[in-house]
Amino acid sequence: MVVKENVIDGLINILAERGVLKRDDADALKQEFANHESQNFEDFLLEEGLVEKEDLLQALQEYYGVRAIDVLGEMFDHDLLIMFPKDVLLRNYCLPYYHSTIIWSATASKTQNLCRTTSNFLWEFPCTSI
Repeated sequence: MVVKENVIDGLINILAERGVLKRDDADALKQEFANHESQNFEDFLLEEGLVEKEDLLQALQEYYGVRAIDVLGEMFDHDLLIMFPKDVLLRNYCLPYYHSTIIWSATASKTQNLCRTTSNFLWEFPCTSI
């Protein structure tokens, strides 16, 4: 998939610029990922210990141009969640997320028709589209 390859190239470039990966290793990383059991490049990088979670999170933020949060251990407000129609949340792959007196829409997915993002990562956008 062309879009997926662009994400891979984009992440490799960002991680290389930050000194986390070597740009010379890009082709080898892509080949190793193609033969790996993981379906997501982000998961592959973490599972193989090639990057730290914080470095990947920063690179994803830069690539997508939106703030990323790690939701592992995060509590979502049930009362806030039930205020939104379930079909809208499922169709848009998002959850309402309350942060600093503002309700945000946190999307876990299919941004620009990509496959899902790394498990445990969500992207924050002001909640205006729901």
